[in-house]
Amino acid sequence: MDVLEIPAKDIPEVIEIVAAVDVELPQDNLENANIFNILNGKVSNEWLMETVLKVGQPEAMRKQIWREQASDMAAQGVMQAFMQQMMQKMQQAQQAQQRPPTNDGRPMQGQGTMQGPPMPEQAPMGDETELAGLPPEQMGQQPMTRPMSEQIPPELEAENAND
Repeated sequence: MDVLEIPAKDIPEVIEIVAAVDVELPQDNLENANIFNILNGKVSNEWLMETVLKVGQPEAMRKQIWREQASDMAAQGVMQAFMQQMMQKMQQAQQAQQRPPTNDGRPMQGQGTMQGPPMPEQAPMGDETELAGLPPEQMGQQPMTRPMSEQIPPELEAENAND
């Protein structure tokens, strides 16, 4: 480290120091935001960003805003597609449960399905395997009884019990 020595005769007796104090208070930021909103559309955005918001590189800021908006829109699209897939899977699972079983116990293929309770507007989020282990009551469905073709009227059931 170098040491600099200044002789006493070179140091002035009166020294004038000039300083600019810029205190930033939270209310200043709020005031600047209000000014921005008032002037938005009346002057250029670049001028507003530089002068009012003190943004050093308004073009870089504008590009960053566009990237964030594009990212948000893409994320919304992905979430909508995911929700549609989940709704389709839940509807397929519900339809499969409502099909009358064949002689071997499997649901019939290619047959019309019985109408069940209406689907809620928004399905709960979760994996299909999480829903598969739940009883129908917890999935918002009525428990399935015997298919209509196998139901016996009470008067005939009583006769069969006496045999």
